[in-house]
Amino acid sequence: MVEPISRLPGCNPITYSNAIKCTNGYDPKSMDNTNTFHIQSKITGLYLTFNPISEIVYANAPIQNPTYRETWGLGWAAKDTGRTIRNTELNRHFTMQDILRVRGPESDKWEIFTLEKQPNSNYYAIKNRRHGKYLKVEPDFTVSGTASIIVDSCLFQLITPNGGFVPEGLKLSDFNQNLSINIG
Repeated sequence: MVEPISRLPGCNPITYSNAIKCTNGYDPKSMDNTNTFHIQSKITGLYLTFNPISEIVYANAPIQNPTYRETWGLGWAAKDTGRTIRNTELNRHFTMQDILRVRGPESDKWEIFTLEKQPNSNYYAIKNRRHGKYLKVEPDFTVSGTASIIVDSCLFQLITPNGGFVPEGLKLSDFNQNLSINIG
């Protein structure tokens, strides 16, 4: 994609929520790419995506012609002070059980993650706050939450849909500052 798109062409295909129906002719707000990004694995070089049936997250989506299934955003956690990572296609949040999955639109305490910027690089490690472990890409491309130390399979870049890094509007320093204040 050359530049971020503000909506998919045509009408809003989302029918399970309170989204505006196709016949009303309004821009579907759920298709806005503002403040979203792709998560690219350092070890595979591919984007995170998920299987809509099993809800399992994989690090195997091609970086050419990405879709909304590969587009993610940060959200505030309803039951904790922190952030969630949600998919923009179905508004489902990361949840960490045995492996990383996406689950419903409401998040809970075990779905809170921190993004730790690595020194002198554009990579981040994503840590699950419930277990205190890092997300790690496994050999079968699934993502587990089992890493106690950060290795290459734990590193990710946040890429905007136009191919650049996370825009100024998503400064992680603001997030980290708020997080440190809340944790004490």
